[in-house]
Amino acid sequence: MPPPAPERRHVFISYSHVDRAWVERIRQVMAPLLWQEGNSLQLWDDSQIEPGAKWQAEIETALARARVALLLVSADFLASEFVMGKEVPALLRAADAEGVTILWVPLSASLVRHTPIHAYQAVLAPEHTLDAMEPHQQRHALVRIAEAVHDALRQAEERARRRELEEQQARQRLELQERQAAAAAERQRAEEAARTRQQERLAAEAAERQRQQQLSEQRQRAATERAQTRKVRSASGGEGGGLAWQPNLPGWFTRPEPPQLPRLSRRQLLVIAAAVPLAAVGIGRVRQGSKALPPSSIDVNQGWLERQAGGWQVRSRTISVQAVDQPLGNGSTLRMIVVPAGRFRMGSPASEPERSEDEGPQHEVRLASFRISQAPITQAQWRAVMQTNPSRFRDKTDSDQRPVEQVSWREAMEFCKRLSQRTGRYYTLPSEAQWEYACRAGSTTPFAFGATITTDLANYVGNYTYSDGPKGVYREQTTPVGMFAANAWGLQDMHGNVWEWCLDHWHASYAGAPSDGTAWVDSESEMSGANRLLRGASPPWGLTPAGRPIAAPGSPSWDG
Repeated sequence: MPPPAPERRHVFISYSHVDRAWVERIRQVMAPLLWQEGNSLQLWDDSQIEPGAKWQAEIETALARARVALLLVSADFLASEFVMGKEVPALLRAADAEGVTILWVPLSASLVRHTPIHAYQAVLAPEHTLDAMEPHQQRHALVRIAEAVHDALRQAEERARRRELEEQQARQRLELQERQAAAAAERQRAEEAARTRQQERLAAEAAERQRQQQLSEQRQRAATERAQTRKVRSASGGEGGGLAWQPNLPGWFTRPEPPQLPRLSRRQLLVIAAAVPLAAVGIGRVRQGSKALPPSSIDVNQGWLERQAGGWQVRSRTISVQAVDQPLGNGSTLRMIVVPAGRFRMGSPASEPERSEDEGPQHEVRLASFRISQAPITQAQWRAVMQTNPSRFRDKTDSDQRPVEQVSWREAMEFCKRLSQRTGRYYTLPSEAQWEYACRAGSTTPFAFGATITTDLANYVGNYTYSDGPKGVYREQTTPVGMFAANAWGLQDMHGNVWEWCLDHWHASYAGAPSDGTAWVDSESEMSGANRLLRGASPPWGLTPAGRPIAAPGSPSWDG
């Protein structure tokens, strides 16, 4: 599907004229967003049709430009022949064919569950109708509706950018394959031409050798005949009679000259010996989206564990990764690592030691490339954006580089929101799948560093061990970020130090989990304030990439 045009960010409001007052209240609540976005965000309803205009054509045009459709559902809405016969079917077709997002709001009690609308996302729980709420509850509900519309637009825009990037990558791969095929064909033609020239040269050389051999034999026969003549004459004394020496007697022969082989180069000998052609591999570069900062290559220290005769040994090496630095002000910078696109098995196998049941069943997830901070957010970065520092662990020497803690999920989301507003780029918490994919960094072992963990590679309760790993240090406080070696993709402190919030709600298993790396968020759970996911800390059995602790979104934890 081709990506929507950049200006296609309109919201189409479908409603019954009996419910017109709710349209005006939604416009009033969304006014700050409309001022902020300017002409790039518009709310459209049929009240904007000019007198004398062809109203049906105006509605069809507005439907074609919609990115998000907001349905204000009531009994009057469902009873409207035009709404249910024209508008809603057109929007549902656009949702299936073009990815238009359908959101609906229950204004009053109705039989909506008997219509196709019920299959789409409801901003409010269907049983929580607006007309049944107290005035202050209605105001809060309208704010949630406005935020849901705005978030849906953002997500649609991000999906369009991902699709465009994937199409660009597909085009580049196709172009690369075509260039490689053309180069291979050209090499084949050149090799065939070279073989033909070689064969012609060898044939000419063989013919020349045969001609030279024939000339040599002729000269030798002539010389032999002359010698025989002299001998005959000597035996006869120059007179008739006597004995004559016949050259055709047994034992009389001419030894042929050895054939002259063509001289071959070392490369020709290697190719002939290997019996395979040489090949070349090209590497292309992928352009980032227009709003993304360009990445650059940085060097980091990667660590891992190897089993030795005396136990486990930490190994390390320097690797290069792609990164982007986002200035935050006050001398602080947020470094983002470019995580490559790919797929992996999410969760832990049943054979993994000390696993929990909610880490399964394992399932394959495919992810597009994304960027994630190289380390947990530091106290300096938090203070640059939020102007506060709620952390417990501070000191005079390195507090700016310690990770921020005592932060709830809601506060973490507020940090992302303010960072997005400040930079003009979209930031949010990682989905659970993105976090685990980035933590594993291509590994399939219980830890990114290998089959176990050590306090030389992470900060955790070192009094405990994982499997046959060693005991270590229990530091009893956070450590500065970047103190330990990175994983294979250049990310640090994915294991240990602090809990790290994810975007998803917690679920008891992965049955029904998304397979595209998006966050698993439920609208009903959103209303009830259900638990969110934490990753990456606790004793060793909670440090694994698949570990899934939970906490209420409003409660900060002492260590993350």
